Amino acid sequence: MLKKVEDLTKKTSVSIIQTKAPSRLENPKDEVTISKDIKVNTLPQDPLVSEVKTVEIPQEEAGKNLIGKRVVTQDRNNPIAIADPDGNYFYALSTPQFDQVNAHNIAYRTLAMFEKLLGRKIPWAFAKEQIFVLPHAQEGKNAYYDRWGENVSFFYFNSPELKKIVQTSQSQDVVSHEGGHAALDGLRPGYLYSFDKEIRAFHEAFGDITAMMLALQDEDNLDKVISETKGDLTKESLITRLGEEFGKAVHLANQDPNDDNRIYLRSALNNFKYADPNTLPNSNDENTLTGEAHNFSRLFTAAFYDILTSLFKEFKNQNLDDKTALTQARDVLSKIFTYGIELSPRNSGTYNEIAKAMLSAEKNIFGGKYKEILKNIFKERKILSLKDLEEVDHPLPEINLPKINISKGAINLLKQNLKRLNLPENINLKVEEIFTNQKGETFIHYKFAKDIPLDKSCGRYQEYSVNLSGGVSLAFNQKGKLFHFNFDPVSKEKISRNILGLKEIIRENLICRHQGKGGGYLKGNNQLYKAAYMEKERKIIPVPVID
Repeated sequence: MLKKVEDLTKKTSVSIIQTKAPSRLENPKDEVTISKDIKVNTLPQDPLVSEVKTVEIPQEEAGKNLIGKRVVTQDRNNPIAIADPDGNYFYALSTPQFDQVNAHNIAYRTLAMFEKLLGRKIPWAFAKEQIFVLPHAQEGKNAYYDRWGENVSFFYFNSPELKKIVQTSQSQDVVSHEGGHAALDGLRPGYLYSFDKEIRAFHEAFGDITAMMLALQDEDNLDKVISETKGDLTKESLITRLGEEFGKAVHLANQDPNDDNRIYLRSALNNFKYADPNTLPNSNDENTLTGEAHNFSRLFTAAFYDILTSLFKEFKNQNLDDKTALTQARDVLSKIFTYGIELSPRNSGTYNEIAKAMLSAEKNIFGGKYKEILKNIFKERKILSLKDLEEVDHPLPEINLPKINISKGAINLLKQNLKRLNLPENINLKVEEIFTNQKGETFIHYKFAKDIPLDKSCGRYQEYSVNLSGGVSLAFNQKGKLFHFNFDPVSKEKISRNILGLKEIIRENLICRHQGKGGGYLKGNNQLYKAAYMEKERKIIPVPVID
């Protein structure tokens, strides 16, 4: 969640947080009861701007003591919350059990939101059905998602200025941000196995956009946005402000009095335009676009919010009231954005690629009705060029899904259409994933990998190598007709961007020895390691942990 965090533990060694709790999962089926809706107390937004309210969730997603079908909450320092005789969780805000229930509820709702939008189950990026939620992981100013540890972890810290202990697990923004990382990792695990700075920045943008999307699902939040902005979404509101309490505490505690009025961790309001992050400084200056992942993420987050604002205006022009217009804009953009991820390359999520996928998604869902809004904003933000826009409109070849067992015929289907798709004849692909969603659309993802040796410019790691992946994705509509295609090569540009990203990780000393996959990789100041070297194999791999 944060790039720079305070060293509250004063440790210098790698800290591996163990997250597995066999005693809580020995008989998970016994913990989950037959489906019905139960009530839980939760915060629909950040604790600085919202009040506790009661909402309903399916009982099987919380169980008797926060063991759900997809989410399990555990707490080493506090007794775990227990449902009342009716299955409800009515804990008060001042209790650690409230934090547990709140984080559990938001993590579940984040996943459920994306699954509803996509019309299919989203698997976690690890071989388990359930993810761990750690609402009081440790002291510090951070929160993160850890694929290897199979968890989302939330920290806490004392804020003398706010006269309280800030619990990041209380913030809908923070929890849904990390839940967004987990959901995106399930959809596109290749993104966290890249060293490309821009892909990591998109992961951060996805987390912030997730927080905005989830906040807009709440009726009270919709009313507050309209009230705060008076119908002008270009003004600041609880949607544009991300992580209000966390941000206020951080800004009041630092040595810069100029940011004391910034009641947010990040804002979705800015006028930044695209530049290659590898050409930008790596600082985290609020007023400047830099190459640091959280900072650079603000560009795509702002583009998303620009689209929301333009859609809102479009619906207001149809004589809809403000709340209805905002609800319509939310629904349209949520579908376009989420379906755009479904259509994006499996192993490369640059801003350009995501924007083109979103345009393809809009065409498939809405037939081009909102195309010009997306095009104008992505062009204005310099995320897409005129050439990119021409490529998006280029017609696809007529390719139909064979009426055979596609799992057996997927490779032949691709081989038979290499020329028609303008793919190299010597490409060696394996089938990575095939699935059909609730709409009857079929997706086939192919993958290949290439080992890239490092050179003297990587210092002590010059005899190591990195493995980069590429692939091809085909999407067929309900009638079996190809409607989307992308080719993600391991090009010279991709190699260069990954090597540049790795060199920066080495310079920042955010690389460590591979410690296995048992937990989150933390430096002593709560920063996360971004890469790990494997001495025996002479390989360097990304650490799939992100804050």
